[in-house]
Amino acid sequence: MKKLIVLFVCVLSFEVFGQGNGWEWQNPLPTGNHLTNIISVDDQNAWIVGTYGTILHTNNGGNSWENQNSGTSESFISAHFLNSQVGWIVGWKGLILKTLNGGLTWNIIPSGTTKYLSSVYCLSSSIVFVVGQDGLILRSTDGGVSWQNQTIGFSNFNSVTFIDSQNGWAAGGESKIIKTTNGGNTWNNSNNGSGTQEFFTDIQFIDGQSGWATSLTGAFKTTNGGANWVKQFNGNANSLYFRDSQTGWIVGEGGIIHSTVNSGNTWQSQTTGTTNSLRSICFMNSQEGFSVGL
Repeated sequence: MKKLIVLFVCVLSFEVFGQGNGWEWQNPLPTGNHLTNIISVDDQNAWIVGTYGTILHTNNGGNSWENQNSGTSESFISAHFLNSQVGWIVGWKGLILKTLNGGLTWNIIPSGTTKYLSSVYCLSSSIVFVVGQDGLILRSTDGGVSWQNQTIGFSNFNSVTFIDSQNGWAAGGESKIIKTTNGGNTWNNSNNGSGTQEFFTDIQFIDGQSGWATSLTGAFKTTNGGANWVKQFNGNANSLYFRDSQTGWIVGEGGIIHSTVNSGNTWQSQTTGTTNSLRSICFMNSQEGFSVGL
C-alpha cells in the first residue's frame, strides 16, 4: 500500500501495481505542522521532518508515527539517513542536527553559518554534504566536527545527491546543476538544456549516467551523467523519487502525483484526494510509499 502524508497531516495508501484504488488518507495525526521531507532506510523505518522542529518516526512501516524530540522550534527542510541509526537534518538559520541512535536523541551541530540550509546527504558516518542559500555548499569529513565551505556564488541550491563517494550533483535556482567527480573537491557546471531559466527543486541519480531533476516548470532527464538534460514533463514538480531506472514518481502543487514505468518517457496522473502542496515522496519497498506536504 502506498501511503501519503500531507500536511495537516494526511497519510494516503496505494497499491503500486493495480491492487489498490489509488492514494487514500491513512490518518490525520500526529501533527498539524507543515511537513517538508521524508526519508526511508528500509521497509520499516522512515523519518519525516517539518516546521517548528517536527520530527516523526515510524518503525512499523507507517502503521503508526511517533514524535521525536528535536530540541528546537526552528523549521527543518531536509533529512538524510545513512542507516537506521545515523541520520542528519538541516533547516533554517544554519541549523544542522545529527543522531547516532535512530533519533532517540538529536544533537545540534554547529554549521558556522546562519544561512537557510535546504538539503543534506551523508555518504558515511564521517562524510556529509549540505547545500543551501546563496550557493552554499558545506562538506564535513569528520562527522560534523568541522565544515569546509565550498560556496559557489549564485542564488540557492535546493538539493544534493551522490551515487558513490566520488560522484555527486547539486541543483537549484538560475538553472544551476553542478557535478563533482572527486568527492566534492571541485564542482563543475552541468547543462540543463532547457533554454529557459529553471528553478530546480530536486535531483536524483540511479547510476553514473541516468538522473532526473524537477523544477517549477517540469521534470528533466539526463542519460550522460548530467552533461545534457531533456525535459520530459511539463508542469510544477516539487520533488521526485525513482525506485529504479524505469519506475518513478513526481509530486507538486495541488496534490499532484505523476508516475512513470518507462523511465519518464510517459507520465500518468494519480488521484490523491487532496489539493495540498506535496513536497517530498519516497518508497519503503516495491509496494509501500509516502508523500508529505503542506
